[in-house]
Order: sequence, then structure tokens, then C-alpha cells
Amino acid sequence: MFLRTINIFLGKKTNLLQVLLPPIVIAITFTVMRDAMLGRIIIGGVILFVQLLLAIICLLDFKYDFPRIGRNIIIFSVVVLLVRSLARVLTALIWPSELANIFESSQTVTIMYYSGFVLLILISNGFLIMAKERSDERLRTVAMRDKLTGCWNRIRIEEVAQQEMARLDRYGYPVSLIMIDLDHFKAVNDQYGHGAGDAILRGFADIARETLRSTDVLGRWGGEEFIVILPSSSLPEAVRIAERIRTNVERHLFSGTCRVTASLGVSVCLSTDSWDEWLERADSALYRAKNSGRNQTKTESIDIDCLDIAGIAGSISHINWQDDYQTGHHLIDCQHKRIFEILGGILSLREDVTNIAGIVVELRSFLDVIENHFSDEEMILSQYNNEYIDHHKNIHRTLIQRTRSKINDLENGKIGFVDVINFISYEVVAQHMLIEDRKWHQDFGMQDTEA
Repeated sequence: MFLRTINIFLGKKTNLLQVLLPPIVIAITFTVMRDAMLGRIIIGGVILFVQLLLAIICLLDFKYDFPRIGRNIIIFSVVVLLVRSLARVLTALIWPSELANIFESSQTVTIMYYSGFVLLILISNGFLIMAKERSDERLRTVAMRDKLTGCWNRIRIEEVAQQEMARLDRYGYPVSLIMIDLDHFKAVNDQYGHGAGDAILRGFADIARETLRSTDVLGRWGGEEFIVILPSSSLPEAVRIAERIRTNVERHLFSGTCRVTASLGVSVCLSTDSWDEWLERADSALYRAKNSGRNQTKTESIDIDCLDIAGIAGSISHINWQDDYQTGHHLIDCQHKRIFEILGGILSLREDVTNIAGIVVELRSFLDVIENHFSDEEMILSQYNNEYIDHHKNIHRTLIQRTRSKINDLENGKIGFVDVINFISYEVVAQHMLIEDRKWHQDFGMQDTEA
């Protein structure tokens, strides 16, 4: 019954054989072996041992969506009971003469009975704690859901964003953000009524959920604005997903009569970003989409159609320079190309990842090249006397510090070679050189005389 209770609590199907077989075996055994106390103890102990073991497996196998303190208390108590049961069976098999002591009053027997009583109390309290944890988590989930659409609300979105930014900081995994606004939604409400408007919001949420991947997080930011967080997604991949959402919305006939379009802004998180900065860039991209005629997707003020950033950030097997990556500044482009070549050579070292000392030496030499490149870049920027210089210098300092920290962590065995390369490929190359550097060259029209 204990195992069945656990299954019922966890919402799992109960195997009737597991429930009915033990009492049937015990009833038959105790009837047949009425005078064989040793046999009854062994069989009863084995059945109890198996049942307790199945209970532990059941508790460990369940995928919890709430805290596990109560579960851990139950498991601890059951493990102690399991050890006691095993000890009793072994005693019956190896030292059967000692079993007579269990019917005599002694300090050991008293401790055994009292400990069993305490363990039962712990198991009961464990169930109470599990029930409270599950209830609290469900209330928390309800509090973070938008009642109308079933999407996450701002609280949950910001929580997920912080988690993904931490993953980016620790492992260098990319994460992108899509901000969505339903076009002319006020006019829809005025023409069709707020009931139809609510139906459209729910319909849009359903379309977005069907379009997104299981790992993506959809939230309602307010009114007709929605946000999608895309873990492990580079900018081009995020744009492709945004375009699928936009196209599916445009083709859909809401409530059988109404068509709605959406404008979308996409931004990718940088290691130097705060949540507000990341969100602001997505909002600026959305503003560009709305200001350019709506029903379109815009990114962070840069044309990325020709950039294979997904190929760079998504794989560490190779990295190749392409003419499309050029900024138009001869010195900067030569340095970028050289950095690609050196990084390609370092990637070849993945065949011998046991030679950490040699890899660390190569990475530190590579870091020197990057520092020199950043220094030259800052000198070029200073000639234009623009307010972007301090921001760009701050990005440089952060990238250098974090790259140096990653290399030190690799040397000390805290992270692996792949983690370092992911960070350099994505943050330094894909994000900074192919987006940030191109951005200021496009914005300020910087061209070198040797270009």
C-alpha cells in the first residue's frame, strides 16, 4: 500500500500486481509456514525489501516540477528501513540463533522500535512537505501565467532571461529575443469588439506556440505585445523563427473573418548586456519594423542576410573567412581575416585535447592578437570623436577579461576546450566582429584609404 500511495500522489499508474502480490504471498507463506518462524522472517523481509526498493525507484524516477525536500526526507527514511529489513534477512540466514533476542526486552530492541516509529513520522512529514511544495509551485506557476493567453507573464520572462544570460556568461551559449507587436490592434478592438480582440490574442498565442520549439519561452509582455526567448539561438536562427511566426500569423484567419499582421524585432544577448539593454535593443528593432511599414521582422540596425553567424556559432568543427564579412576598412578586415585563420588553427587542436598546456599557450598568443586588434580599432574610432567610443572600449575590456578568465579556467580544469572555443567563436567573432564592428562601420561610414 505504501508503494501505491506514492504512485497515487505522483499521479502515476499503479501496477495491480505490485499491490496484490505481496499480501497474497505473505498470507500463503504464513499459513503454510505457521511453525517456521525463520522462513516467515526471511520471506517477509525479502518482500518488504523489494517493496521499499521499488518505492525508492518510483520516487527517483519521477520528473519533478516542484522542490524535492519532502521527497528526499522520504527517500532517506525508506533507505534506513530498507537497510534494517536487509539486516534482519541476513541475520536470519547467517545467525538464526540471534533472532530469539527480538522477543526479549533489551536496549537494542527498544532502539529498533523507537527508530522505526521516528522513521514513520519522517515519512508522514515527508508526504506533507511534498504536498505543500507541489501546491506552492502550482500557485507560483499560476501567478506567472497570463490568464487570457496562458503565456508566461513578465515575472517569468525576466526570470528565464536571467537564467539564459547566466548560461551565456558561464558556457557561451547564445540566446536571442523576439519582441512582437500585433499591428493596429486598437483598430481591431474598435471594429470587432474586445471579445474578438481577446480571441485574437489567444489565437496568436496558439500560433506562436505551434511555431516555436519546445525549449523556447513565450510570454505576454502587455496588451498586444509578446516576447519570445530563444535559448541556444544565434541571430540568423532567431530571424528565421520570427519570420515563421510572422508568416503564420499573416496567413491565419482569426475568428473566421479577421486577418491580423505582426511586427517583430530581434536582438541577441551580448555578454556585456544587462537585461534592460538587451530588451531595449529588441524594442528598437521592433520600432524599426513598425516604422518601416509593419508586418515585417527587423534586427539590431544591421543587415545580417549575408552573414553566416549561425554557422560560426553553431559548430566548432571549422571556421572560414568570407568576403561578405568585410566591414570596408582595409586594416580592420585584414586583422579580422587573420583572427579567423588563427582560430581555425586552434580548432585543429581539438584532435589532441589532452595537450591542455599546449592549447593554453596557443590561446594566450591568440588573445594577444585580439588585444592588438582591439587597440588598433580604438585608435581608428578615436579619430571620429563619437560617443560610441567609450561603449566600444567597454565591450573590448569585458571580452578580454572574460576570454582570459576562460583560458585560466581551462588551464585549471574547470571547463573544457569546447567551452572556451564556443565563447570565442560566438562572443568575440560572431557577435563582436561580425555584428558590433560592422555596425559602427555602417553607422559612421568608415572607409580606409587602402580599401
